[in-house]
Amino acid sequence: MKLRSQVLTVFAVLTVSASIVGTLAIVNNLRLADSADHIYSQNVKSFEKLNQLSTVFQRLTSDFMLMILSRTADEVKGYARAAEERTSELNQLASELLGSAVGQNQKDALKALLESARAFAGQRDRIEVYATAGQLEEARTIVFEEAEKVRTTMEAHIGAISRILSEDSKNNADAGRALAGTSNVTVALGVLSILTILVIMGVFVANSITRPLKVLVRTIENADLNTTFSSDRRDEI
Repeated sequence: MKLRSQVLTVFAVLTVSASIVGTLAIVNNLRLADSADHIYSQNVKSFEKLNQLSTVFQRLTSDFMLMILSRTADEVKGYARAAEERTSELNQLASELLGSAVGQNQKDALKALLESARAFAGQRDRIEVYATAGQLEEARTIVFEEAEKVRTTMEAHIGAISRILSEDSKNNADAGRALAGTSNVTVALGVLSILTILVIMGVFVANSITRPLKVLVRTIENADLNTTFSSDRRDEI
């Protein structure tokens, strides 16, 4: 009965240990999956918005060019309205990127981009005034000199943000791999713990079995040594 209780205790300990190890492994794997999903989703959204911002920026540049190439005031106003819509899109995308920025590097780069975008879009009113008044030389000066400088700065900011996002993606991927490594170490330690418990409990059970056997053997040996047989003894009938 005692041996049975010991065996049941061994199985109970092993079951609890396996449950703990399994739970830790599941928790770590879930954390790894959530981290990977969050990283992937965040990076994809950031790169998509950055690409959209770059596209809107190029279209706004085209609107400026079309304003100085227009032949009538109505055409100038039409392209100016289109440029105004691009400006709103540009500011909105830059603000969304800034709101979802993670880390001071991203925030600083996006703030600089937002300032450049506003400065570039601010040239629209001046270009419209000169183009409508027929002062095309002044309008061209704004487009090809002043606005061009801001445009170059904006492109540099967009490139810097793209590099920062790539670096952050790499760092996040490294963090995910580190978490996966932690999960593997946890499982390995759990398995090692179970094996250790198995060895300890095995030794304990083995001692519990062999100890009574040793006592029995010693008892038999002592009995043999203490027993004497008499040749003169006769069985009585």
